[in-house]
Amino acid sequence: MPSKRRTPNLRRLFRKLSLRSHQGYVSKLFQLPVELLEEILCHLEPASLKSVSLVSREFHSVAVPFLLRAVTLDFARGFRFMRSIEGNPSLAKHVQSITLHDHHMDSLEYQVKYAAWTKRLESVIGTCEKLRNLTIKASNIRDALNGTAFSNDRDMRALADKEELFQTYFVPILQLSSLANLQSCELNLSDGTGWKLAQRECIFFHPRLKRLSILGAIIPDLISFTKSHEYTSPLEELSLMCCDISPKALVKISSVPKALRRFTYNASPHQRMCGSGVNTSMQHKLYLDALKPQAPSLVYLNVSFWKRKVMNNPVMNFQYFSSLESLTIQPAILQGNHEDFSNHIPFTSNPLPTSLRHLTLFDVRLMFLPSLEANYVSSLGQWMTEGSLPNFTRLTFANPEEAAKVPAPQVPPELEEAFLGKVVERVEFIKHRRFPMDCDCCEYNMGSLEMRF
Repeated sequence: MPSKRRTPNLRRLFRKLSLRSHQGYVSKLFQLPVELLEEILCHLEPASLKSVSLVSREFHSVAVPFLLRAVTLDFARGFRFMRSIEGNPSLAKHVQSITLHDHHMDSLEYQVKYAAWTKRLESVIGTCEKLRNLTIKASNIRDALNGTAFSNDRDMRALADKEELFQTYFVPILQLSSLANLQSCELNLSDGTGWKLAQRECIFFHPRLKRLSILGAIIPDLISFTKSHEYTSPLEELSLMCCDISPKALVKISSVPKALRRFTYNASPHQRMCGSGVNTSMQHKLYLDALKPQAPSLVYLNVSFWKRKVMNNPVMNFQYFSSLESLTIQPAILQGNHEDFSNHIPFTSNPLPTSLRHLTLFDVRLMFLPSLEANYVSSLGQWMTEGSLPNFTRLTFANPEEAAKVPAPQVPPELEEAFLGKVVERVEFIKHRRFPMDCDCCEYNMGSLEMRF
């Protein structure tokens, strides 16, 4: 009796063929030089790298170092990251960039866990010897605790009573002895209120740091500064946004870098961000004078001042910034307000350095002033004709929202030769900005009421 023929299982057959093809493809990939394989992996997104790491053990060993090069950690991902590094300390050498990003803490229980998590994470980050970029967007636990209903738990009450606990967050990893290869750091420890820089000011003295950005900090002084810190830091870029900083503190900060090239000081320390701004001076000239140690090296300067309505501020003189190529400032500050600003009195002399290439004049108001803009076009044209601005190429007027749609001012016929090949433009001034990440909790306002004049 003939045997009954079994019907082939097509699904099982295709699975076997697919597996053989997959295995053959993987084996061929590993025949490539390691350098070429790494070059391919370095162009993949994190999600793709994670998929690659699941292909095989071989691919896992190659992909994991690339997955760890740049990590973004919230509370949950931070625990997974800590377990990975603590379980295999050799992985720490692959981490080059860390972003800590946590949202508002809505419960006291969560805040207690956050405190423990922070201390543990600090020790893990400290083992990442090749870390080059560090971004910290952490909730200000001190202010969050003050607005929370306390439980009866004794430990929670003890934590809530210790404001100094928050002041030590992330201090160990910013010390000079930690993260020796750190080159870029961004700090935003605000949940909408000001936070004290306090012991974290040691970041200004880091021996390798080249770029530093700080938002919402209260900086009355630089207590740990000494003469031995002068001109010792390789810092090249410094940004202070919404900071309540005194001129005395800025004098010390600007004395630390060897040659600062880019400096940004903008947005006001308005009440929501830094309380009443008690450290910020109304004498704008004090802040420019504080930058004199770095005047020979600065090529980019972006400054806006709080309480601009204060009178008796003189015309700002930028001529001692001998290398300055780009200046962003409000017209009222550059021109001074020792007279009634509505009269738009022309400049008596050129306050700008001969090295200047680009001038940006911004206004946070929902309007533009044609007579003011015409005054600047006329003055710049005269200075270029006289030869005191030989490198100038671009004049930008920045206005918010509807005001940005108004055409840029026209160059008068008598100045067309001076502006030949130059650009006069109008762009939109973005008042609501986000730092350090594109997230609602990272938003700050460049156009607060205190900035109007």
